[in-house]
Amino acid sequence: VLLQCVLDEAERWLGKTLAVRALPQAKFSAPLLPEQDDELELRLTKGELRFSLTRNAQLVTQGLFATGSTS
Repeated sequence: VLLQCVLDEAERWLGKTLAVRALPQAKFSAPLLPEQDDELELRLTKGELRFSLTRNAQLVTQGLFATGSTS
């Protein structure tokens, strides 16, 4: 569910649908409960969407989606 939320936010940020080809890297360092606040950082480069999610300056998850865009 958390990874889908990251993708949903990335698509909202970019204003377009992303075609995810792979998830070559993902690390979950801490749990995140629904009522907890978090901060998402996204970085898009050609073919890659890197993300990190923190809560109170503590890393929750980080990773990399291999992507392509769709019309």
